[in-house]
Amino acid sequence: MKKLIAALVALAVMALAPATALGAQGGTDRPYKVGVSTSTVVTNTSPTEGIVEFAGTVRGTHIGNGTIEGTGTLVATGETTFGYNAAYTITAANGDQLFATDVGTGTVDNGSAAIDITGTITGGTGRFEGASGSYTGAISNVVTAGAPPVTTYDSTASSLGTISY
Repeated sequence: MKKLIAALVALAVMALAPATALGAQGGTDRPYKVGVSTSTVVTNTSPTEGIVEFAGTVRGTHIGNGTIEGTGTLVATGETTFGYNAAYTITAANGDQLFATDVGTGTVDNGSAAIDITGTITGGTGRFEGASGSYTGAISNVVTAGAPPVTTYDSTASSLGTISY
């Protein structure tokens, strides 16, 4: 009888325990927080447009320490303002990949640029296969080399939102 009670108590505890880091089949919404540090190269393709390429490191919930690389575009919307969009891949510590896109608006001031972004998680590989989610964040860029048409920036970003996988 004592063994039966102990088994029932163990089952009850397991049933009430919070979910682990691995998602339930069909996905479970979880908090998503990421910090990024990249080297970013902007190549002006015209006086009002540019191509963005970036690569670096990332640390975040559900990712651990990983890498990030992606590409995007900039389009001037005013003398010191621009629109931004990018697509990128984060590779988690174990090799699983997460795919996402950003859109945003930015401002330029004395060799630095600030961008406010809204992002969408669009899938992935491994445990992130079929992942979805959204986030908001900010990117800060400081010129480290060059001048238009090719400029290199040290970039840092942080994002906060939800992910489901």
